[in-house]
Amino acid sequence: MSGGSTPGAAGDMQGSMSVALSPAPRCTVVLPTYNRLRTLPRAVASVLAQDMADFELIVVDDGSSDGTIAWLATQTDPRLRVIAPGRNQGVSVARNLGLAAATAPVVAFLDSDDVYRPNRLSVPLGVLEAQPDVAFTLSSAQKQMRDGHHVALLPDVKLAGAALEWALVCDLVGVETSSVTVRTDAARAAGGFCEILRRTEDREFLIRVAQHSATSHGAARFLPDVLWEKSWLDDSLSNERLGAGRDLVAYVAQRPEYVGRFGAVGRYFAVRIMVDDFKRGHLATLARDLRGFQAAGLLAGPSHMLRDYRLVRAHRRAYSNSVALASLDGPPHGW
Repeated sequence: MSGGSTPGAAGDMQGSMSVALSPAPRCTVVLPTYNRLRTLPRAVASVLAQDMADFELIVVDDGSSDGTIAWLATQTDPRLRVIAPGRNQGVSVARNLGLAAATAPVVAFLDSDDVYRPNRLSVPLGVLEAQPDVAFTLSSAQKQMRDGHHVALLPDVKLAGAALEWALVCDLVGVETSSVTVRTDAARAAGGFCEILRRTEDREFLIRVAQHSATSHGAARFLPDVLWEKSWLDDSLSNERLGAGRDLVAYVAQRPEYVGRFGAVGRYFAVRIMVDDFKRGHLATLARDLRGFQAAGLLAGPSHMLRDYRLVRAHRRAYSNSVALASLDGPPHGW
């Protein structure tokens, strides 16, 4: 897989709870976890309570030290398997280990601080089985934030080719790993998750899936169905704002189009982070991010940066509804 050692080697797998189901299940759920014993039981329970039974659940323990392995050893459901490499290697390595071990033709992902709703698997599986040109689906979610709950609805749209790749590059559609259901062969052909990235690895992964699937399963379907729930944790990676600039630099290193053909989008992301640094009074972080963005080629003159920010913001707003997004045929001409 991308950016690391080959996952799924025999020496990486310890403490398997059961053998793979036979015949192969319809879906494999990959659930990586690291020191999340306080939330892991509810995540596992939400998978085992699905309204369809034909799946396997692979929990990849990424070197936890909080009793996770002991708790997993008490679980007796034959659909549950455990991979325990024994040391912390990062969430993308953990996901890739699960992807390599998957026996089903479709893989879904779940973070250990999120939960599935009962139809999280059956709805996207129905789409993938009925529409062979679809490589992956994304599903809507209910999110718990500091100020309460809100529903993040995705547009009911199917995109392919240049339109799909652009929607991902320009962040026109929200991407979170717990919403991803993907054909196993497409995920493996794309190289799995980039093991270098700490954040935005799910979007970068799907860009590669879209590129590698263009000649076969070339489409993606976005589902307005609310199929999972995201919980707020102060120590979750998605809530770590001080590292956003560093993570953007790492992301751009994997996707150089953000400083090339689609430089306006890269500068848009950089401006958003710098403004957030300033608003929060994180001046040392702002100075660090400025240096990183300069070295990465994400900066231009102030007027150029402001123009690109406004241009991309207007474009994103114009395609924020399902009707407009369905008409998308790729990046704007001249970008």
